[in-house]
Amino acid sequence: MATPSLRLDHVLTFANVRRVETALDRYQKAGFLVSDHIAEWEPGLRNGFINLWPEYLELLCVDDSARFEAEAPDALRRASERWRPYGLGFYSDDTVALHDRWSARGVDLPAPDMLRLATTPATDPPDFCEMPVPGLEGADCFVLTSYYPNPAMRRFMQVAPNTVFGLGGVTLVSEEPTQRCRDWAATFGTNGVSESVREAGFDLGLHRFRWIRPSEYERRFGHPWVSGESEIGVVHLLAEDSRVAFEMMRDADWTVEDTRDGHSIAHHQEDGFVFAIEERQAEDWNAARLNVWGESLELHRPER
Repeated sequence: MATPSLRLDHVLTFANVRRVETALDRYQKAGFLVSDHIAEWEPGLRNGFINLWPEYLELLCVDDSARFEAEAPDALRRASERWRPYGLGFYSDDTVALHDRWSARGVDLPAPDMLRLATTPATDPPDFCEMPVPGLEGADCFVLTSYYPNPAMRRFMQVAPNTVFGLGGVTLVSEEPTQRCRDWAATFGTNGVSESVREAGFDLGLHRFRWIRPSEYERRFGHPWVSGESEIGVVHLLAEDSRVAFEMMRDADWTVEDTRDGHSIAHHQEDGFVFAIEERQAEDWNAARLNVWGESLELHRPER
């Protein structure tokens, strides 16, 4: 049996809005592609999606506050009060097989769950197979296999009007960056950890994971790090033209600032995302995905 593939799939945050459509509209005005699909999850959530297909950003919004307060797990309720990225979803083509392989090498994991959206009848097949990975400190992490809403949605990639088309990786912030990096790499069974005075990191396929200290975060990005349960600091997007991307964000009243290394970052205050952009051509990214993950994706570009 082939080893199940694994990649970073999406980043989760709560949006400080009454309706998730409000948050999605502000992303769309900044040139991002947003999904028409709104996912309803118990207890009382309506979630929207920013397309970086096949990856994405997930914006959680509490639609039924009474039910959420009564039924949500403590960790999810705390995350809903902070409006900053808190979770990382990883995609596997076979989460059950991945569970068995990781367990065989000593990783302590719960059994995978079969999940349904709140709108899916209990008699229908599950929408997802999901497995928490509790040993990855600094983020709420899980692995999933999706059967919903349409497998074809994971067979194409799109270049947005602001030229953003992909997810490059994540920077996390910790007082112990090297140890965090080593612990995560051990869980994933990943070799090739790099360590320096300023950061530690590794590649999971094509996605880069970096860990830096709070002092390094402030040095690079010009803001003090606010510690909390989540250590997700910066989400690295891929775009063909960072100038166009940041201009469209600025025109949509996002906060865009220059960093001390000559680059820029964008803050989205309603959900706490901090975005850095790495320039790359979509065709090159598509070719790399085919080489590393065996994906044959159809590339879509906006009409001119």
